[in-house]
Amino acid sequence: MALFRLKKDIEEKKTSKDVVVSDAQASGKKVAVKKEVVKTEKEKPVSDVLLLNYKKDIQSVLKHPRVTEKATLQSEKGVYVFDVAPRATKKEVIEAVKVFYKVTPRKVNIVNVPSKKVNIRGKQNKYGVKSGGKKAYIYVKKGDTIDIV
Repeated sequence: MALFRLKKDIEEKKTSKDVVVSDAQASGKKVAVKKEVVKTEKEKPVSDVLLLNYKKDIQSVLKHPRVTEKATLQSEKGVYVFDVAPRATKKEVIEAVKVFYKVTPRKVNIVNVPSKKVNIRGKQNKYGVKSGGKKAYIYVKKGDTIDIV
């Protein structure tokens, strides 16, 4: 059985068959009734709505490439850094990279970026909060590149 029954929907269908004998009814005899349980597997068609939701989910996994000194130095070695959604998993990131950049990643590491307290310039003893998030290091094979514009 598939997770959440997306691939196949198994339903039990109970049917009863009545055995009718015309001679038995005419003579007033009691007729036996047989009941059979029939199990049928019914494939659930994948609707366009599910596919659209799936594509929207993939689009929301990768936010944008992370452009920093460290990231640009690593991109020369075949490691690309992206900001990703807070609930993104490695498998979702791999699928998103395959769909949008047509490159199969060799390895993916995901790192939580903590939020930080920062001083506000020009104001004494005033602090702000730099938002955190999640970033993904995507390792690609030699010769493969991801074009970041």
